This record gives sequence, C-alpha cells and structure tokens, in this order.
Amino acid sequence: MELRQIHQFLTVVKHRNVGRAAQELNIAQPALSKSIRRLEQRLQVKLLERHPRGVEPTEFGKALAAHAQLIAVEVNHTMNTITALREARRGHITVGAAPGSSTDLLPRAISALLGKHPDLRITVVGGLSDTLLESLSQGTLDFMISGLSGVAPAPNLVHERLFTDSVTVVARADHPLAAPALLDPGDLVGQRWILPNPKVLTRQQLEAFFRKQDLPPPDVVIETNSVTHIIAVLRHSDLLSFLPKPLIEFSAAVGDLVPLNLPEAVWHRPVGLSYRRRGFMSPASTALLDQLRKLAREIYGP
Repeated sequence: MELRQIHQFLTVVKHRNVGRAAQELNIAQPALSKSIRRLEQRLQVKLLERHPRGVEPTEFGKALAAHAQLIAVEVNHTMNTITALREARRGHITVGAAPGSSTDLLPRAISALLGKHPDLRITVVGGLSDTLLESLSQGTLDFMISGLSGVAPAPNLVHERLFTDSVTVVARADHPLAAPALLDPGDLVGQRWILPNPKVLTRQQLEAFFRKQDLPPPDVVIETNSVTHIIAVLRHSDLLSFLPKPLIEFSAAVGDLVPLNLPEAVWHRPVGLSYRRRGFMSPASTALLDQLRKLAREIYGP
C-alpha cells in the first residue's frame, strides 16, 4: 500500500465522487479508478460501493478511511518536521488544555520553554476533556493536559498522571454562603446552579453527593460547557457551581470567587497528559511535555 494510494482513496471518500476527486488530484478519472481497484486487490476487500451518482465507502472502506486519516496526519507532521529541520524553520505545537490546567502549569511550562527556544510557535486549544480527546484521536492536537478521572482507556492513547488536583463548590465572594463559618450540606438546598452537561464526571460526583446526603438534586438553571461563561455568571449572580482549585485561586486573587467552606463537597482528581500511543511526536512537542513533567514534580512532588 502506497501513501499515494491512501491520499487518493481519502480524496474519493471526501467527495463521494471519483470524477470530482480526480479533478482535485489533477489526474485522469480512469487512472484514479484503476488506482482504487489496485488498492482493493491489494487488501482483497471491496472498499467502495459504486452508484450512478457517485460512491460510498463499504464497511471495509470506512475502517480504512479512519486509519488512513491518522496516517495522513502523521505523514504531514513528519514532513513538517523534516522541512523545519532542513530549512531551520520555527517549530509549532498544538496542545489541548482543559479548565484548570490552562491557568497554572501549562502557562509556566510554555513560558519556560519559550525562554530557551524563542522561535517556537504554540497554539493552545481550550475545551472540556471529551471534546479534546476526540480532537487528539483525530490528530489535530499534539497532546493535551486535563483531568483524567472518568477518562475511558483507549488503545490508541496514553494517559500519564502528573499530579492530583481538587474540585470544590464555588460562589462569588459576597454570596450569602461565602461566610467563613463551616457550612452544612443542607445549606445547599434551595440554591440555584450553573453546571456543565450531565456527562461531565464532576457533575455526576456533585449529584451523587446530593443523593448521599438525602438532599433534593441541584436546581440547575443554566447548563453550559463553557467555563468562561460559568465564571462570568458566578461573578454577577447568586448561582453556585464547581471549579478546579487553580481556577478558584486565579479568581480569588482578584476577589471575585471563593470556595465554600464545605469539606464534604471537595473531589480529588488526577490531572495529566494524554497523547497518541503510536503517533509521531515532534521535538518541540517532546520538549514541552518534558517541561510539564519537570514543573509538575517541582510543584506537586513525585
């Protein structure tokens, strides 16, 4: 199987039409059809179902397309790295960052790395873990840093713990429950909440906490996966939510948000790195990974 065949097959799948794919590839349609037939003969399976208006990938074709896309991404990464080494061009890293990690450890690691290699260029993609994991699997991220609780094992990914973080209930600094006095779980009854969707593990832990305390479930009046929106709403309302410790400390530094004095409503979670098991890792990405590991050991211990 040749890389040229993989590229041609992916182009046909993208267009669902051999003629349009041939136009994009700038080759004759019969030559493209012959290349696809050779690929089918090589694999001894039928990859495309041909119809009067185009083609559709078979079950085998869909499986090949999924793996071929990752191959294409890795080839592109490899070519970019070789070009950068040959032409002394600047390296580029694309890293995913879940809430919390993007306010403390990652910025410090990036700053330290840029101090040594100022020609690097770095793109940080924010989001919740489930969305970032999908992007990582598709090859659009070099790696990601996020909470690892509830992350399902995947054969193509490695999850590496860096440190243990905590998540707790939070409110604006002048919220009626923000007084220093120790709270009782029952004090949460009647409060209104802004929370992420029910698939997020920490929300599931919060709801389990309410059930364990025989309390009615949280009254969720706003549901959003945007941490920025959660923080903005908390600052201007009496709603409650939960946040990772680094985000709470970041907000508390300017007097906006504070954790509630409720020890029962604190959840610990491992935070770490996720990257593709067999994916190519550029020298720049490897350097940032090593910097993150070094800082995590210095700040949080082994």
